[in-house]
Amino acid sequence: MEITFRYLEIFSEVAKWKTIKKASENLCLSQSAVSMALSDFEKRLGVRLFDRVGNKLILNNYGEKILYEANTILKKIEEIENIFKTKSLSGFLSIGGTLTIGNYVLPEIVGRFKTAYSDVDIALVIDNTKHIVEKLLNFEIDIAFVEGLVTSNSVNVIPWLEDEIVVFSSPENPLARKEKVTIEELEKANWILREKGSGTRDIFEKAAYDKLKKINIFLEVSQTEAIKHLVESNIGIGALSILTIKRELEKRRLIRLKIPFKIKRELQILLHKKKYLTAILEEFVKYSLNIVKKLN
Repeated sequence: MEITFRYLEIFSEVAKWKTIKKASENLCLSQSAVSMALSDFEKRLGVRLFDRVGNKLILNNYGEKILYEANTILKKIEEIENIFKTKSLSGFLSIGGTLTIGNYVLPEIVGRFKTAYSDVDIALVIDNTKHIVEKLLNFEIDIAFVEGLVTSNSVNVIPWLEDEIVVFSSPENPLARKEKVTIEELEKANWILREKGSGTRDIFEKAAYDKLKKINIFLEVSQTEAIKHLVESNIGIGALSILTIKRELEKRRLIRLKIPFKIKRELQILLHKKKYLTAILEEFVKYSLNIVKKLN
């Protein structure tokens, strides 16, 4: 049985895009050529690798078993090619970040890394914790930076940066003038919180429900900036990472409330245990661990 580089490349692209059409466009091949190569690959293996669901091709158990191995081989071949192209790092890196990290921390890190390694092409994907972890588990991204609780046994977790969730209000809110806000006042307040599935929401609820008997959720919002604007308009009080509201606190557009408990959390780097650690990925992990010391 002969398995060629082309078979693995086509299989990997179809697995990534889930359609023959999109894979063929990305490979600059005709749809018939991709379809025939995939069919021939399956015949050589003696198994089907995909299930057809509507217009999509979804990996079955056999496909999932060999995807990691196929991608590892392709990455190794890419690294061998890069050795002779340039002495500096080059290639592609896909980075996933949860909304807080992706919008307020990663842009500076990615920008500095790109300046240092101009031959590296980078894609930054920003979503909530649930979706970022799903993308990592499906090998859609190379590395993830998250703020939520992750329980999957398929990932390696690297402690990264300490963060704090702070409770805040508009300067016009009566609670902003309090020396210390009581538990009873927090229970009566209208809360504007991130949506279910976000790391910020998960951490807040884990800490708050140990202290508060009830939380009056007035609005659930998926965007941090919208929460800040709503709270600034005195619609309710909010809870977000201090990383996201530093400027507003400094300008006193928002006021940090003095509540009787603190909500600390550890931001984390996630790597799939079966992900091949390329030279680029390894360097970016080291770079990210070192640069947060400077950012602090």
